Amino acid sequence: MIKLNKIILFYLLAFAYIFADCYVLIYKRNMFEAFNLLPLLILIIYWGIFSIEKVVYVMVFFTPLAITLKELKLSESFDLSLPTEPLMAGIMLIYILNELMFKITPRNVLKHPITVIIMIQMTWIFITTLASVDFVVSIKFFIARTWFVFSCFFIMTQLLKDKKHLYRFIFAYAIPLAIVCLITIYKHAAFNFDHTTADWIVSPFYNDHTAYGAILAMYIPVLFSLLLQKQFSLITKSFIIGLLTIFIVALVLAYARAGWLSLGAALAVLTTLLLKIKFRTLLVTVVTFAVLFFTLQDQIMIALGRNNTDSEGGLEKNLSSITNIKTDVSILKAQLQRLMCSRLETSVLIFVMEERFFSRPPSESVLLRPSAIMI
Repeated sequence: MIKLNKIILFYLLAFAYIFADCYVLIYKRNMFEAFNLLPLLILIIYWGIFSIEKVVYVMVFFTPLAITLKELKLSESFDLSLPTEPLMAGIMLIYILNELMFKITPRNVLKHPITVIIMIQMTWIFITTLASVDFVVSIKFFIARTWFVFSCFFIMTQLLKDKKHLYRFIFAYAIPLAIVCLITIYKHAAFNFDHTTADWIVSPFYNDHTAYGAILAMYIPVLFSLLLQKQFSLITKSFIIGLLTIFIVALVLAYARAGWLSLGAALAVLTTLLLKIKFRTLLVTVVTFAVLFFTLQDQIMIALGRNNTDSEGGLEKNLSSITNIKTDVSILKAQLQRLMCSRLETSVLIFVMEERFFSRPPSESVLLRPSAIMI
């Protein structure tokens, strides 16, 4: 009887929602899209109360697909990544409530060196927020950093203890990332895979091709390692090979040289593991190469300086320009950025030494004057 009542209640709610949806479509058309998100919102709230790990998986799944308010042209000042950051905020609140009531965080996690470092960093951010000239912006940054810490660190220390959840986490991120790759490749094909479009073609999901290439370079070794696991079936391994193929093609077309190099380094590490090379042998090899480099560094730098190939070209030029340490456009951009940062750091040092940090109101600080940070 109870089961029958539940079925009747389900159908009544379903029909009520359909009628309400029709009403909104006819009389409140501007609210139709938002109203259709209501069932998903109710489901996420239900999961948050009774099965928080499912909300975490939803957050992980939408992370590669997330789009900021600025990309959606909904805000010029305030920015938020949708739908991931609201989910992070909800996960943080649920975790804090559980911690206050049930003390769910183990003591070994709280005493771990990484946790201590994160807490020191968060404390320092809070202290500097109190002295900020724009308190609203600073407190927003602090709150956003807080929900990242809770949703991406504390809850993961509990969730990823089980390998089953670890594998689910990997696939929950890899599948939407593959969708992003396919969308990007499709858009890039319209420009004949021209390297000049690689930097912005990844929007609105990524702000530049280096971040896009970095996540691909990180995930390719992870997926390759899953192929070595015996518990996966042939169908699952075929699916992993499909994901790997998409990621490798996407990484090549991203023209992200740092991603290519890091993937080469990961391949070298994998080779040492497969060959079961002892750590002592690796250490001796690294020290030997370091000694040779410092001994022959003049000759090496002269040889590298002869390469004038610019990365502003096709795939072949991008590969050749990896050893161009003087005239490459991306190298020059990085040097300019370092120059700007060094000037700003100098201004900060002057500010701290001359004004003793809290001795003057932030609005009167020399650091905030335009002349203090001019290049």
